[in-house]
Amino acid sequence: MIYKDFELKKIDTGEYIILNKFGDRATQHNYKNIKDAKGVVDNVLLKEIGKYRYIPCHYRHYIWTIIDNTIHRYVEIKPGNLLKFTNRRDAMEWCEKNQEKLK
Repeated sequence: MIYKDFELKKIDTGEYIILNKFGDRATQHNYKNIKDAKGVVDNVLLKEIGKYRYIPCHYRHYIWTIIDNTIHRYVEIKPGNLLKFTNRRDAMEWCEKNQEKLK
């Protein structure tokens, strides 16, 4: 089940895990029911993501770009030209290098 860009997946034990949009585990915990998992997404993960200025975003097939949380738009190199990357790792490194926490 997809919930706010996170996948809530039921595992063999009947518990739920939370995966991010890349298929990696967003947390290391297992949750007894889907309601608990949704609560963690709403109250922990989304709040943590919102604290950072730049977030990598999948733009098109094999293309990554960056979203600026201060203006809620894609980062542009110059007007009309988006900052684009061919892989996720480069986009993540750019974000880490240029990251600022919002107050």
